[in-house]
Amino acid sequence: MASLLTFTMQSDHSNLSKEVKKTIEDNYGNNIRIFKSIVNYSIKAAETSAVGESIFAYDPAGPIAKSYMSVVEELICNEK
Repeated sequence: MASLLTFTMQSDHSNLSKEVKKTIEDNYGNNIRIFKSIVNYSIKAAETSAVGESIFAYDPAGPIAKSYMSVVEELICNEK
């Protein structure tokens, strides 16, 4: 089985997020498959834990649900 990685809880405004992403890509990018789809940090995603629902039930049309669907679509497309 191939190793797969997707970045979650990313923040475009955080230097730490950018640095961690670059470090992982530089050190492991040739050994594992890194998804192009990224799931950014969102308060809505954190709220799902408090209410005990998935992001698809809590905010199905929101950007985080769409990001997770992009990850799923990318996985399915690459498995064919």
